[in-house]
Amino acid sequence: MPVVQEELGQRGGWLLWEITESEATLKQEAAACVGNWAEWEEITHAERRRAWLAARRAAVVLAEHMGVTPAPLYKDGFGKPRWPHDDWSVSLTHAGTYAAALMHYRQPSGIDLELIRPKLVPLAPKYLSAEEQQDACDDPTRLCVYWSAKEALYKLHGRRRLSFRTDLHITLPGDLHERGDFRGAYRHETQWEDLEMSYRRIGNYFLTFNAVE
Repeated sequence: MPVVQEELGQRGGWLLWEITESEATLKQEAAACVGNWAEWEEITHAERRRAWLAARRAAVVLAEHMGVTPAPLYKDGFGKPRWPHDDWSVSLTHAGTYAAALMHYRQPSGIDLELIRPKLVPLAPKYLSAEEQQDACDDPTRLCVYWSAKEALYKLHGRRRLSFRTDLHITLPGDLHERGDFRGAYRHETQWEDLEMSYRRIGNYFLTFNAVE
Protein backbone atom coordinates (compact mmCIF):
# COMPACT_ATOMS: atom_id res chain seq x y z
CA MET A 1 0.00 0.00 0.00
CA PRO A 2 1.75 3.23 -1.12
CA VAL A 3 0.00 5.45 1.47
CA VAL A 4 2.27 5.26 4.53
CA GLN A 5 0.59 7.87 6.73
CA GLU A 6 -2.34 10.23 6.33
CA GLU A 7 -4.09 12.80 8.49
CA LEU A 8 -7.29 14.50 7.38
CA GLY A 9 -9.10 17.34 9.09
CA GLN A 10 -12.03 19.60 8.27
CA ARG A 11 -9.81 22.36 6.86
CA GLY A 12 -6.66 20.52 5.81
CA GLY A 13 -4.81 17.27 5.47
CA TRP A 14 -1.56 15.62 4.46
CA LEU A 15 -0.50 12.33 2.98
CA LEU A 16 2.83 10.48 2.84
CA TRP A 17 3.35 8.20 -0.15
CA GLU A 18 5.90 5.42 -0.57
CA ILE A 19 7.31 5.41 -4.09
CA THR A 20 7.02 1.83 -5.32
CA GLU A 21 5.45 2.27 -8.76
CA SER A 22 7.20 2.39 -12.10
CA GLU A 23 7.66 5.68 -13.88
CA ALA A 24 5.08 4.67 -16.48
CA THR A 25 2.47 3.88 -13.81
CA LEU A 26 3.12 7.10 -11.91
CA LYS A 27 2.92 9.12 -15.11
CA GLN A 28 -0.55 7.81 -15.75
CA GLU A 29 -1.80 8.08 -12.16
CA ALA A 30 -0.37 11.57 -11.54
CA ALA A 31 -1.68 13.05 -14.79
CA ALA A 32 -4.68 14.75 -13.16
CA CYS A 33 -2.34 17.06 -11.22
CA VAL A 34 0.29 17.74 -13.88
CA GLY A 35 -0.11 21.12 -15.49
CA ASN A 36 3.27 21.33 -17.21
CA TRP A 37 4.87 18.15 -18.54
CA ALA A 38 7.82 20.17 -19.86
CA GLU A 39 9.07 20.59 -16.27
CA TRP A 40 9.11 16.83 -15.77
CA GLU A 41 10.73 16.20 -19.14
CA GLU A 42 13.67 18.41 -18.17
CA ILE A 43 14.54 16.07 -15.26
CA THR A 44 17.26 13.67 -16.38
CA HIS A 45 17.76 11.55 -13.24
CA ALA A 46 15.39 8.55 -13.27
CA GLU A 47 14.70 8.52 -9.52
CA ARG A 48 14.01 12.25 -9.45
CA ARG A 49 11.58 11.82 -12.34
CA ARG A 50 9.69 9.19 -10.33
CA ALA A 51 9.77 11.34 -7.19
CA TRP A 52 8.38 14.37 -9.06
CA LEU A 53 5.52 12.24 -10.34
CA ALA A 54 4.95 10.57 -6.97
CA ALA A 55 4.49 13.93 -5.22
CA ARG A 56 1.77 14.78 -7.71
CA ARG A 57 0.27 11.32 -7.36
CA ALA A 58 0.09 11.97 -3.62
CA ALA A 59 -1.68 15.27 -4.36
CA VAL A 60 -4.24 13.47 -6.53
CA VAL A 61 -5.06 10.97 -3.78
CA LEU A 62 -5.08 13.60 -1.04
CA ALA A 63 -7.44 15.84 -2.99
CA GLU A 64 -9.81 12.93 -3.54
CA HIS A 65 -9.72 12.05 0.16
CA MET A 66 -10.45 15.70 1.04
CA GLY A 67 -13.41 15.78 -1.34
CA VAL A 68 -11.67 18.14 -3.77
CA THR A 69 -11.57 17.39 -7.49
CA PRO A 70 -7.91 16.94 -8.57
CA ALA A 71 -6.83 19.51 -11.16
CA PRO A 72 -3.59 20.42 -12.94
CA LEU A 73 -1.15 22.30 -10.72
CA TYR A 74 0.56 25.41 -11.99
CA LYS A 75 3.44 27.43 -10.53
CA ASP A 76 3.02 31.06 -9.57
CA GLY A 77 5.63 33.75 -10.17
CA PHE A 78 7.67 32.52 -7.20
CA GLY A 79 7.67 28.86 -8.25
CA LYS A 80 5.07 27.79 -5.67
CA PRO A 81 2.59 25.10 -6.87
CA ARG A 82 -1.04 26.14 -6.84
CA TRP A 83 -4.44 24.64 -7.54
CA PRO A 84 -6.91 26.31 -9.87
CA HIS A 85 -9.22 26.05 -6.79
CA ASP A 86 -8.59 29.39 -5.11
CA ASP A 87 -9.89 28.16 -1.76
CA TRP A 88 -7.28 25.41 -1.40
CA SER A 89 -3.50 25.68 -1.14
CA VAL A 90 -1.08 22.82 -1.75
CA SER A 91 2.55 22.00 -0.99
CA LEU A 92 4.65 19.06 -2.19
CA THR A 93 7.87 17.39 -1.10
CA HIS A 94 9.90 14.24 -1.72
CA ALA A 95 13.06 12.61 -0.38
CA GLY A 96 14.45 9.12 -0.81
CA THR A 97 11.62 6.67 -1.47
CA TYR A 98 8.88 8.95 -0.12
CA ALA A 99 6.74 11.79 -1.43
CA ALA A 100 4.17 13.87 0.42
CA ALA A 101 1.45 16.45 -0.19
CA LEU A 102 -0.30 18.93 2.11
CA MET A 103 -3.52 20.88 1.58
CA HIS A 104 -5.10 23.71 3.59
CA TYR A 105 -8.39 25.51 3.17
CA ARG A 106 -8.02 29.27 2.85
CA GLN A 107 -4.53 29.40 4.34
CA PRO A 108 -1.08 28.69 2.87
CA SER A 109 0.58 25.29 3.01
CA GLY A 110 4.19 24.28 3.62
CA ILE A 111 5.52 20.72 3.95
CA ASP A 112 9.01 19.24 3.78
CA LEU A 113 10.66 15.84 4.20
CA GLU A 114 14.33 15.48 5.11
CA LEU A 115 16.78 12.70 5.90
CA ILE A 116 18.81 12.82 9.12
CA ARG A 117 22.41 13.25 7.96
CA PRO A 118 25.73 14.39 9.48
CA LYS A 119 26.32 16.97 6.70
CA LEU A 120 23.75 19.23 8.41
CA VAL A 121 26.22 19.87 11.27
CA PRO A 122 28.72 22.03 9.34
CA LEU A 123 25.86 23.73 7.49
CA ALA A 124 24.07 24.79 10.69
CA PRO A 125 25.56 28.34 10.92
CA LYS A 126 24.12 29.11 7.48
CA TYR A 127 20.50 28.36 8.37
CA LEU A 128 20.21 28.64 12.17
CA SER A 129 20.31 31.66 14.43
CA ALA A 130 22.75 31.66 17.35
CA GLU A 131 19.90 30.70 19.69
CA GLU A 132 18.82 27.82 17.44
CA GLN A 133 22.41 26.58 17.09
CA GLN A 134 22.78 26.53 20.86
CA ASP A 135 19.60 24.49 21.18
CA ALA A 136 20.55 22.04 18.41
CA CYS A 137 24.00 21.45 19.93
CA ASP A 138 25.26 19.74 16.73
CA ASP A 139 22.69 16.96 17.10
CA PRO A 140 21.92 15.71 13.56
CA THR A 141 18.39 14.73 14.59
CA ARG A 142 17.47 18.18 15.90
CA LEU A 143 19.27 19.83 13.00
CA CYS A 144 17.18 17.75 10.60
CA VAL A 145 13.95 19.00 12.16
CA TYR A 146 15.19 22.59 12.11
CA TRP A 147 16.20 22.34 8.46
CA SER A 148 12.97 20.63 7.41
CA ALA A 149 10.84 23.07 9.38
CA LYS A 150 12.53 26.07 7.80
CA GLU A 151 12.10 24.56 4.35
CA ALA A 152 8.39 24.09 5.10
CA LEU A 153 8.11 27.69 6.33
CA TYR A 154 9.89 28.95 3.22
CA LYS A 155 7.42 27.09 1.01
CA LEU A 156 4.49 28.36 3.08
CA HIS A 157 5.66 31.95 2.81
CA GLY A 158 5.82 31.52 -0.95
CA ARG A 159 8.26 34.34 -1.63
CA ARG A 160 11.96 34.52 -2.42
CA ARG A 161 14.80 36.40 -0.72
CA LEU A 162 14.14 35.06 2.76
CA SER A 163 17.13 34.31 4.96
CA PHE A 164 16.78 30.94 6.67
CA ARG A 165 18.96 32.25 9.50
CA THR A 166 17.37 35.64 10.18
CA ASP A 167 13.87 35.60 8.64
CA LEU A 168 12.66 32.15 9.74
CA HIS A 169 12.51 31.07 13.37
CA ILE A 170 11.73 27.68 14.91
CA THR A 171 11.06 26.81 18.55
CA LEU A 172 11.39 23.06 19.17
CA PRO A 173 10.35 21.16 22.31
CA GLY A 174 13.09 19.85 24.57
CA ASP A 175 12.64 16.23 23.47
CA LEU A 176 11.73 14.91 20.04
CA HIS A 177 9.52 11.85 19.71
CA GLU A 178 7.81 10.04 16.84
CA ARG A 179 5.40 12.94 16.48
CA GLY A 180 4.87 16.32 18.02
CA ASP A 181 4.07 20.01 17.63
CA PHE A 182 6.24 23.13 17.72
CA ARG A 183 6.12 26.83 16.84
CA GLY A 184 7.33 28.45 13.67
CA ALA A 185 7.54 32.10 12.66
CA TYR A 186 8.55 34.02 9.56
CA ARG A 187 9.28 37.66 8.99
CA HIS A 188 6.62 39.40 6.89
CA GLU A 189 7.82 42.88 6.01
CA THR A 190 8.29 44.52 9.44
CA GLN A 191 6.29 41.99 11.49
CA TRP A 192 6.58 38.34 12.49
CA GLU A 193 3.86 35.83 11.64
CA ASP A 194 3.61 32.98 14.17
CA LEU A 195 1.97 29.61 13.54
CA GLU A 196 1.64 26.09 14.87
CA MET A 197 3.62 23.38 13.12
CA SER A 198 3.93 19.61 13.46
CA TYR A 199 6.52 16.93 12.83
CA ARG A 200 6.39 13.20 12.20
CA ARG A 201 9.34 10.84 12.26
CA ILE A 202 9.38 8.15 9.57
CA GLY A 203 12.42 5.95 10.08
CA ASN A 204 15.45 8.19 9.48
CA TYR A 205 13.33 10.97 7.99
CA PHE A 206 11.40 13.87 9.48
CA LEU A 207 8.27 15.29 7.88
CA THR A 208 7.34 18.83 8.99
CA PHE A 209 4.34 20.96 8.02
CA ASN A 210 2.04 23.69 9.27
CA ALA A 211 -0.56 21.97 11.40
CA VAL A 212 -3.91 20.90 9.97
CA GLU A 213 -7.29 21.31 11.62
